[in-house]
Order: sequence, then structure tokens, then C-alpha cells
Amino acid sequence: MYDAGFGPDGISMRDAYAAIHFWCRAHVDDPEAPTGLGERARALVSALPEPADATDVEMRAVFGELIGGNLAWAYRKTDGTHRMAEYAHSALRGAGATQEIIDPAEREVLTASPMGPYLFCSRFW
Repeated sequence: MYDAGFGPDGISMRDAYAAIHFWCRAHVDDPEAPTGLGERARALVSALPEPADATDVEMRAVFGELIGGNLAWAYRKTDGTHRMAEYAHSALRGAGATQEIIDPAEREVLTASPMGPYLFCSRFW
């Protein structure tokens, strides 16, 4: 289960996604971004839906990418309040998610999403 025991308790998925979205957009080209940050990761950040437009499955996919995919470079980064990992784990915990697994019906939704081609997990679909 995701219960990492830290982070902003009670944060909504949308608020957590917004924090991750805006931080990643602002920092993807920072000199402190990891050397070799792949084009796929950069493309994913560019393709992230705006927070008001993101679906629940898109937000969960982004949390999964942050925990162990193309956004993992941001896992320990902070916006000055919380680490990006804390936002992802707390949102998933608050939503009752026990894992970032995307089921087959949700995969279909994600393949139609602009960010679909850049998701790490899409390599295994």
C-alpha cells in the first residue's frame, strides 16, 4: 500500500496533481534537472493536462510516473512546502488507492490522452 506515512493529509488528488504539474513545468529545464533527463520525460511534462482538465485516471497515472516512471527525477524535489513524492503518496492514500496499477479499461482512456505515449507504463501495454 502507498501509506508512506508522510505528506499533506487530506489533500485532494486534484490539488496534489496541480502541485506536481506546476512544479514539473517550472523545473523541467532547470540546470539541476538530472543530466540525461530523457526526451520522453520532457515530452510527458509538456503533455500534462492542466489541473482543471485532468481526469482521475490521468492524475493517478502521473502519481505513478512520479513514484516510479518518467517523472521519478522529481520524487525528492520540493516546492518549499512538500516533496513531490509526498503529494503523490498522500493523494493516492486519500483516494483509497493501494497501488498505481492502471486497469485495462483505464489504459484505453490513457492511450487517448495526449500524455499517453510518454507514460513509462505504456511501454508494457
